[in-house]
Amino acid sequence: MKINFNTSALKPMFNWLSERKKGSCNETELRNILTHPDYQVEFGRYNMEGLPVCGISLEEAVDFFMNFDHKDFDNIRLQYKKESFLKFYEDLENQINTFENFLKFTEQDYNLIQSLLENALPESEIASMPVLDIIFIVSIGNSMGWPYENFIDYDVAQLSFFKSKEDFLHVTAHEIHHLFLATLLAPETIKAQD
Repeated sequence: MKINFNTSALKPMFNWLSERKKGSCNETELRNILTHPDYQVEFGRYNMEGLPVCGISLEEAVDFFMNFDHKDFDNIRLQYKKESFLKFYEDLENQINTFENFLKFTEQDYNLIQSLLENALPESEIASMPVLDIIFIVSIGNSMGWPYENFIDYDVAQLSFFKSKEDFLHVTAHEIHHLFLATLLAPETIKAQD
């Protein structure tokens, strides 16, 4: 199994949020950021049929990032997100420095995830998994992280809930188990990748 850690959506959004704090709130630039492939995964997940809480449209996401510090939202997910996101935004510079630790992965980190997976899954199942993409993103929604198709998605605005990088790696292995369960019960939910 190959694991990719995707962080390319972070810098554009961090830059945009930093500029927003300085008084520049460029909606066109925000819309461009929200077209990044990692954000398309988020829109796909949050707009799945049958979710117990409402989905999030592009227009709602734009409205949230443009206005989270001075209005309430009809979308329940966005209203839930508002309080914790404000705390993240108010401490943006320190938050960026804090979670940089989570964005540097060593061979030992990969080995720990592999070891945790091997404790509960047959090697043949692990070998059969297509490429797994772990996405780090300033999320459009209120979840800290979740498995979806062949992605694990983490909202960096909530990484402070992890006490350590090792805790994070254990949770990641747990989330990967969810994906493997999906491959066993409903193999069509996992997308094959080259």
